[in-house]
Amino acid sequence: IADEPTTALDVTVQAQILRLLDDERRKRRLATLLITHDLSVVAAFADRIAVMYAGRIVEEGPTQAILKAPQHPYTKALISCSLLTTDGEGQLLTIPGSSSQAHDMSCGCRFHPRCALAKSAGMGSRCMAAEPNLNALPEGRKARCWAVGDEQVNHDHAGHAMC
Repeated sequence: IADEPTTALDVTVQAQILRLLDDERRKRRLATLLITHDLSVVAAFADRIAVMYAGRIVEEGPTQAILKAPQHPYTKALISCSLLTTDGEGQLLTIPGSSSQAHDMSCGCRFHPRCALAKSAGMGSRCMAAEPNLNALPEGRKARCWAVGDEQVNHDHAGHAMC
């Protein structure tokens, strides 16, 4: 388990650390669990990704598939706020609201106070009422969102904590 192994390092040292982790992984024939906020590190190092928001996995799957076509609104927002999506000339976007709101919630999707989809007509009440399951999607992917995936699964509240 490597928790933020490259945070606050220059790119040269960062590359050395990632190379060392990869060498050890291969030599010992083990998996590496990399915990990071740096999507460029994820893009270069990880085969699979699990995106978390407020302690919950909101999207999971093959790294390149998620980075190219994110499904969960938080993953989309996170990628749009990263250096992966700017050409060096553009301005980085931000996600409105505060992540501290999510930790105070006892029900519903934890991202809904900051989510554009939850604020759209017809979605908000569902997003506030119950947290969706982490639903299976094509290509070995999963997402936790009422607006993503199998509509029948997402409209069935069985197994969800209702408020």
